[in-house]
Order: sequence, then structure tokens, then C-alpha cells
Amino acid sequence: MVPFKSREENKSLMVADPRFFHKAAALSPGKVMALTGGRYLRDEAGSPSWRVRDVAEASTVNAADACIFITDRKRLTDLADKKFAVCLISEALVERVGDLRGRFVVCENAQHAFVRIVHALYAERDMAGASSMAPNNDMGDAQIDPQIDVGASVDATAIIAAGAVIKRGAKIGPYAIIGPGVEVGEDTRIGAHVCIEHALVGSSVTILPGAKVGQAGFGFFEAAGSLIRMPQIGRVIIKDDVEIGANTTIDRGTIGDTIIGQGTCIDNQVQIAHNVVLGKQCLLAAHVGISGSCIVGDGVVFGGRAGLADHIMVGDGARIAANAGCMRDIPAGETWAGSPAQPIRKFMREVAALGKLANVRTVKKQAID
Repeated sequence: MVPFKSREENKSLMVADPRFFHKAAALSPGKVMALTGGRYLRDEAGSPSWRVRDVAEASTVNAADACIFITDRKRLTDLADKKFAVCLISEALVERVGDLRGRFVVCENAQHAFVRIVHALYAERDMAGASSMAPNNDMGDAQIDPQIDVGASVDATAIIAAGAVIKRGAKIGPYAIIGPGVEVGEDTRIGAHVCIEHALVGSSVTILPGAKVGQAGFGFFEAAGSLIRMPQIGRVIIKDDVEIGANTTIDRGTIGDTIIGQGTCIDNQVQIAHNVVLGKQCLLAAHVGISGSCIVGDGVVFGGRAGLADHIMVGDGARIAANAGCMRDIPAGETWAGSPAQPIRKFMREVAALGKLANVRTVKKQAID
């Protein structure tokens, strides 16, 4: 079994954290239409009083004040029991909307229109805690300066940004960068040249030198002949007792969070993409790569250079062999190997069969010679 009943159980309306992003005022219907360049397909509410206050993924259960978008006709069925302020769709999906309830706006490119909404609502804070949306820092007087608890140790060369919180017993190494609003838990060790942004780090965490946490994920799409970056307004949540290896990178979520479960240990030079959820007590050897939106259960072990394609679910206690390339969901407790990966017994039978075939061909060649 996979670790969660469904992907939707891990989706909730995720408002961009004000410690990391400034949020603008709600968008009026006129502003939404101007930003998207769209037209109403349906406005069942029939009132100009509705507002867009946030954005959400289409799978979010309750996004009553949020803008969502759909580009895949198969995802339209996700909206049957969902609440949303407005859904952006393309012309190709107009005939597929059918009897779905809700407010729809038809756009030339729904995803690109959604990006404009995100940029209008949110702006990333800089190292001073300020935002391009506001002339002054609005994080609150109590959060303008970093909060460094008694008993914490910060190297003189480290940079601690506005609103950051360093708790008791934490140690920040040389040339480390702790971004605006970042929280570092008690007794956590941050190594030299580590960079942490848009992240909440638990207690007794160890992050080895050179690791990068909370940078924007690798999300692009094509529109009007150009590649457009998808805004990344989520966070990284690192639970207690986690270890993160040297030069490992963990991207923040696109809209939701990237989560590293309690007690998980990650080796050097590992890549964890946006929206990944790792369970408790996982082990990831060096050079593992996990693509965006994968969900990994508790106690999963990854051999060196193993990789997951995006949106894969891995069950509790699964084991993934070194160099495996996983292209589909892996049930709990199973061991998979190969590329594309498959259950290890099947993989080993195929390897043995290929070996026998190679031996037969060698014998035949020698007999001919």
C-alpha cells in the first residue's frame, strides 16, 4: 500500500507564508479579468463582490477565496466537489466543463494567466525583509531584527536576515546564510556556506556544509514561444532529528510545502525537488534524485544514484536499489531495481536470462570460429 490514501489528503489551501512573502490586497473581478485577459464562461454567483485572496492547486479541497487553473481535461473531474473563487481554463476545455458548478474564466493560456495572478498577489522578501510591493518592511516591529536566543552560536561571518529566528543551542557556521523569516530550531547545527531560505527547520537537525535549502524549484512551461518560470511560493519544512548532507539541495514547494520527515537522513549531493513529501526515518544515499511532487512513506531506503520521476508515490518500508530509475508507484515493503525499475526478483530473473543468452551466443560464435 502507498503511504497515504490519496494525494488529495496532502493538499490544503496553502497561503504563502508572510514571513517569506508579502501579500497584496485581494484582487477584484475587474483586476482578475485585466490580468488574465480572459472572458467569463460562467459566473454563477452573478455578483461583482467576489475577490481572489489566494491561489491554490486544483486538487485543494477548499479554495473558496482562491484562484486555480486547469490545463488537463482529465483534471476537470477534480472540481466536482471543490470550492474556488475562480478557475482559469483554456478554450480547448470549454466544451468539457459541462455541468460543473463554479466561476470559470477562459484564457488564451490558463497557466500563464495564473502566473500573473500569483505575481499580483505575492512578492518575495529580500534579505532585508522588505518586498517590492511595499515601500517599508511590514513584518511587524517585533520581527524586523533577527531573533537569536541566548545560548545560540552564530559565526561572525554568517548572514542572518530580518525576521529570522535562531533558537537556543543552535550553531550557525562560517559564511552560512539564513534568509528572512527562516526559523532554526533548538540544538540544530548549520554548517559552513549553507544557505537556507523559505524554510522552517526543526530541533536537533544537522545540515552539512554547502547544502542549499528553500531555493526556487525547477518549474517551467512554454507560452508564446518562451519558457515561463512557475512561481514558487511554498516552503520547506524540516522536522526534528533530520540530517542533510553536504551540497544537497532541497527546493521549496510551488504552492504547498516540501516536507522532510522526522529522523530522515540524507547523504551528500542529493536533489529533492519542489512539493516532495518524505516520511519519517528514510535513508537517501548520495546522488539520489527525487522529482517534483513525489510522496515517500516512512522508512524508505534509496541506494546511491536512485531516482524517481515526478508525482510518484512510494509505500512505507520500500527499498530502491542503487541506480534504479523509478517511473511508477512502488508498493509498501517491496524492493525495486533497474531502469525502468521493477520488483527486484523480476529484475534479477531478466538479468540472469540475458546472461544466459549472452553465454549461448558466445558458445555458438566459438563453435563457428
